[in-house]
Amino acid sequence: MSSRFAAGRRRPDWTDPLTGAWNRRWLRARPRLRTPRDDQRLLAVMLFDADSLGRVNDREGFGAGDVCLVAVYRALVRALGPVTPIVRIGGDEFLASTRVPTRADAVRTARAALREISTDRELRRRRLGVSAGIALTRGGMCRDWLTLTDAAYRALSRAKRAGGRRVRTTWV
Repeated sequence: MSSRFAAGRRRPDWTDPLTGAWNRRWLRARPRLRTPRDDQRLLAVMLFDADSLGRVNDREGFGAGDVCLVAVYRALVRALGPVTPIVRIGGDEFLASTRVPTRADAVRTARAALREISTDRELRRRRLGVSAGIALTRGGMCRDWLTLTDAAYRALSRAKRAGGRRVRTTWV
């Protein structure tokens, strides 16, 4: 199962072979962010990270960890929709971007994704949770993906320090 983001044809070198998510190469190929200054919506870049995948790998092996990564990706697709670009940017980190009217809408969207993940049988059985960090920017304010991803990572770190299975936001 893979997201069907309309920004281009799927190329094997742009997708993660395990999950089917877009990969970092795809993200690097995206042009600079084009956010019209008059767009009243916010761009929300959400970074999702498994809270204890290392524990699953240590206890059950990497095959079980792979099952969990696929389950997290599929839950994100169910929660965020098949047209939302979802990128696997690291071992257990997934990035998604969407436009929302308010910060509260971005938090609701991320929490809905965490709820969907928490209902997955494989993930629940292994007590695997996910945390989320969200970077928000207004139209015309941010220049590139790296800035937003770094900001989302800082928010994600705060969510993990707060105990995990949480959502934190930051403005760029």
